[in-house]
Amino acid sequence: PSPFVNFVGGCWVRLGDGAADVALRVLPELCNTHGTLHGGMLLVLADQVLAMTSKLVTGRTGMTMHVDADLLASAPEGALVRGRARVLRQTKSTAFLEGHLHHGEEIILRASGVVRLLGAMA
Repeated sequence: PSPFVNFVGGCWVRLGDGAADVALRVLPELCNTHGTLHGGMLLVLADQVLAMTSKLVTGRTGMTMHVDADLLASAPEGALVRGRARVLRQTKSTAFLEGHLHHGEEIILRASGVVRLLGAMA
């Protein structure tokens, strides 16, 4: 993960099967006044899983150009939030992705993103 993700609490990452899986334990300092994971942190985690999946699948680093997200539910303090994304389409310079974050079996965030691919094609 990026230095920023480490700064905001870090997350676990597993790469394989053409996707990146991420997980985050909801710590008290990541919660809003309702005792659930702050929406901004959900967006950070969504961006991370989209970008990491893009790099894993395309073999190229990238820069997020756009993220569209629907926050569908919340996760309480202490919960484990998991996420996974997949590349829907890839061009020479761009990857289009979709992903979900889960708390248990419930989808709490749906995201789609566009990543500008950097560097030479593999």
